[in-house]
Amino acid sequence: MARTRIDLQPARNITGNYVQPGNEAATVGNMRQGVVYLNTFKVQASGAGVVIETATDRNLGDGTGNNFWVTVATLSPTAAGVLKATITDLGEVIRFRTTGIASEFSFSLVAFLSDQ
Repeated sequence: MARTRIDLQPARNITGNYVQPGNEAATVGNMRQGVVYLNTFKVQASGAGVVIETATDRNLGDGTGNNFWVTVATLSPTAAGVLKATITDLGEVIRFRTTGIASEFSFSLVAFLSDQ
């Protein structure tokens, strides 16, 4: 079965929490499933998290407390390396946000979705 690769975030360095704007969310097509890989290059000792969210439309708002974005995976790196999470029952678009970033965090995000 073929897979679709989506680069949610190329390698990036951040120093605080970040919410990917809805207009940058990746269009995936609804009801797809797959895996997401968090490649961590540098992270604080603990507390950092990356949340993968989905929605039916990218124009529904950008806030972290926004009721239109549904969490489909949470990854919590504690050291450099890779983490993987299964994502299922996706809406039309997916995005990410970070939580608990108190110092430097370098990472990239790649999703692979199975064809419908």
